[in-house]
Amino acid sequence: MNDKEIAEIKRAYSEKRQAVRSVTGYYIAENGEVITKFERSLGLMGEEESEKYLSIFRKTLSGAQHKNLFDFPFSTKDVTDGEAHRRLMALRAGEGFDDEILDGFAGQLAAAFHPESPIVLLFAKNHYDVLRRSKNGSDGEESESSEVYTYFTAALCPVRQTNPALAYNAEEKAFTRFGGINSIAPPEIGFTFPAFDNRQTNIYSALFYTRSTGEAYEEFTNAAFGASLPIVTAKAQDDGFKATLVDALGEELSFAVAKNLHRQIADRIEIHKESRDPEPLVMSQGELRECVEAAGIPAEELSDFAEKYAENLGANAEISPKNVVDPKKFVLKTPDVTIRVAPGKEGLIGTRVINGQKYVLIRAEGGVELNGLNVRIDGEDGMEIPELDENP
Repeated sequence: MNDKEIAEIKRAYSEKRQAVRSVTGYYIAENGEVITKFERSLGLMGEEESEKYLSIFRKTLSGAQHKNLFDFPFSTKDVTDGEAHRRLMALRAGEGFDDEILDGFAGQLAAAFHPESPIVLLFAKNHYDVLRRSKNGSDGEESESSEVYTYFTAALCPVRQTNPALAYNAEEKAFTRFGGINSIAPPEIGFTFPAFDNRQTNIYSALFYTRSTGEAYEEFTNAAFGASLPIVTAKAQDDGFKATLVDALGEELSFAVAKNLHRQIADRIEIHKESRDPEPLVMSQGELRECVEAAGIPAEELSDFAEKYAENLGANAEISPKNVVDPKKFVLKTPDVTIRVAPGKEGLIGTRVINGQKYVLIRAEGGVELNGLNVRIDGEDGMEIPELDENP
């Protein structure tokens, strides 16, 4: 699924567009025991309550691809003979859920998550009319065709108790202590099945959501899909790429190289954004190496880059550049000072070694403010600092 298709299905979980008849939920204790099962009709809910439930399902269709959202592919064998896929298809069938199948499925998912506190598992089925326009014949007349995309979404949400507070008690006509309530928090993980590819149903894929950027939830995906999700998490991509740079460049990994590399990757992200390509941007080992070369490392000094990349990430691994570079964030840290730089202003930061001491230099443009006071910068100790090169 690409960004446009995910956004389209996400909008289908709205008050005006949704065709959700009810929400089925399981309140589960930390030991995995089902405390209660409930089914709530959206038609009988108030608007505020139904919007709370729909927002939970929209959340499982939020975030960035390759960071929070991952396609899970099913093989032909999975579709024809796989027990997990057969169960998903059975849950999708019909207007509502098969209670016996859903009860067993919810228990397996909860056991695979190993909750440390109570959780709620929510399930909803939706029917979305997919409208398409097509030209007929030589006269070029347009006709409208439709497919009903039937899918269901599962959301696993922690249950958290609100803090005690002083609340108004109408009977006592005073503010008295209120002990707090158990409330459903945003989902930790979830999935939608089947996928919506090329604006049509694709039973060979599901869309998996995780709030965490560092946890793949292998046991949960095994319970849901019959196999571990073939992904490298966002955190693993970031850690693996940084390890590759350190292993391959060693002492050549200077501030100037790191700054230029940030700029190179950020530029590619911006170009992709401007292209309006709905497919998420991914980069291969070769493309990342090109960025490292453009950052100032000669090709002959990158002879083992591919080897180190394979060790840390996998030889054929493609990574999302947004998982290793945030174009809106440039942060420089020392043990005592943190410097945050506005996007596109990395050229104002440089480094120098003066009289044997290392310095981070910041070109002060447009004045300097200290603790809310506009201050003047004077020369100190007669030290002359060389000018920073905008493009070192």
